[in-house]
Amino acid sequence: MKYIIMAGRGGDKNEVPKQLWKVGGEYIIGRTIRLLKKYGVTDICISTHDDRFKQFGCKILRHNNPATYKQPWITAFYPSKEPCCYVMGDVVFSEEAIRTIVETETDSIEFFASAPPFAVDYPKRWAEPFAFKVVDLEKFQNSIEIVKQGLQENKWRRDPIAWELWQVIKDTPWNRIDYTNYTVINDFTCDVDTEDNLVYYKNMERLECRKDEPSARYMIHACPKRMWYVNEHLIPSMLEQGISREQITVWCDTKQEGNLKACMHAFQSLPDDNEGTWHLQDDVLLARDFRRKTERYNAGLVAGFISQRYSAKAKAGIVTIENAPWSFPCIRIPNKMARACAEWTLTYLVGNPVYANYIGDGNGDDWAFKSFAKDYCKDVMCYNLQPSIVEHIDNLIGGSSVGTRRDGPTYAKHFEDSDLVEELRRRIWLGSQQTKESM
Repeated sequence: MKYIIMAGRGGDKNEVPKQLWKVGGEYIIGRTIRLLKKYGVTDICISTHDDRFKQFGCKILRHNNPATYKQPWITAFYPSKEPCCYVMGDVVFSEEAIRTIVETETDSIEFFASAPPFAVDYPKRWAEPFAFKVVDLEKFQNSIEIVKQGLQENKWRRDPIAWELWQVIKDTPWNRIDYTNYTVINDFTCDVDTEDNLVYYKNMERLECRKDEPSARYMIHACPKRMWYVNEHLIPSMLEQGISREQITVWCDTKQEGNLKACMHAFQSLPDDNEGTWHLQDDVLLARDFRRKTERYNAGLVAGFISQRYSAKAKAGIVTIENAPWSFPCIRIPNKMARACAEWTLTYLVGNPVYANYIGDGNGDDWAFKSFAKDYCKDVMCYNLQPSIVEHIDNLIGGSSVGTRRDGPTYAKHFEDSDLVEELRRRIWLGSQQTKESM
């Protein structure tokens, strides 16, 4: 497949194009070319009218005559006659981002961009487009024409760019970005608009230091009766996805404190820092993209589960705590927030007769956390992932006093990889049968 790096017209000869700004001593576009070659790409072109890009040894594709460049941005895509991948030239890509773009397959059109929530130090507060991978050339060009026609008819709120093109391609409402229908890349990858953005990439070590470090931490909250499932199925399924054992902590209620107290004591064990931890209940089944998504959404408050009960109230996207699900079988919580919740719960909630009926009715750690967040973190936004990255399976593994009151598992409806789901379903059922027989 041909890779076309979009470098624009280049501007005045006295003006250095953004693609030729340097990060860590390397041209931005040079970094992209180097990483593409590292992952086996040999057919690389640069779409530009600036001869300064000849130094990179790639074929120059001249499109949009500079004399008539007062055309909408959407016309910048070079009309390729063969499958190609359009790559934005002013983006500082991580190695993982380039690998994802190169290795992702499509038989039509795929879009790559960032999506909220972002890391606290991310240089932009909005999502950025990174690349289009195009196999269906006819659909791509027809979509460009539809975008241009919409521009003439004043149907766009702004000069249409990659987001508007993707809305036409996916046939979603115009002027509204759906952050769930494309391949999301959420790491330090971002485009550069001003020289101030370069401060974000102040040295090359920042760009490479994360790849060998665990990028997510996981805590499994378990009761003793479910440790067989945690040890035999849940942890192995995490390890199979590439999560290291050092990233996983298991907090088992061996003191028989009950769900609520055990969870709060687990919260108190977390470091008092601004990092976050993914908390898993002991009754979840993982989707195959669990690791990829938990490492991607690595900032803020992120819920990895949304059941059918809540889909009408809390659809994919950013929602308030008020509209978020009561049940959190998988959630990323900033450590400071978790520790504050533990102090509040153990000080004001446990033992308070006002809340006794709620706790006695089966409401536990997830209910306490949401109550805390609603009262003390009203401005906090919760991002719900959909499709879900875990599913409740407590009615399969047993050991829960509230299992019969929960929704039944929906399995493949929430998972891309039904083959894995069905296999784990079979293994879990066999495991539960063996456990019952040994009791």
